[in-house]
Amino acid sequence: METNLEDFLKNDMTKQVNEILGTNNNDAEEEYEYDNFDDYDDELVDSEILDGEGNEDEKYILYKNKKLKVRFALINEDGEFVFEDVEPETFDFLLLIGLDKKDVFYFDLMTKEEAEEKVKGSEIVYERKDFKFGRHLEYKDIENYVESYSN
Repeated sequence: METNLEDFLKNDMTKQVNEILGTNNNDAEEEYEYDNFDDYDDELVDSEILDGEGNEDEKYILYKNKKLKVRFALINEDGEFVFEDVEPETFDFLLLIGLDKKDVFYFDLMTKEEAEEKVKGSEIVYERKDFKFGRHLEYKDIENYVESYSN
């Protein structure tokens, strides 16, 4: 499914994730209602944040004729973000969005080739320090990255 990049980025991701997780910004220490990422991911897809219809491999954002795949992960007890179902053959660029237990987002963006180097099985595991964009990512950052690495 195709989604417009600007529309996706203009949405309040914190609000969307909080609605899915059942948390709010007033209680950052509140425990998440999900025991594992699979439960969260199922609800995320059902919520249509990422065009919840159709085959999982079809979900991407089309930007300048490049497929940008988005993957979310929650931090686990080991302090890692495990991004699952990463299949580089289904995208040109990968946007990773991690969320910690204090509702802080972490961002990374990579090419298909970079993803192929990092993926183990179908997972990419990150620690906070691994995110290139840390806690802040702007539309222009994505635009510049895609343009820089497009053929």
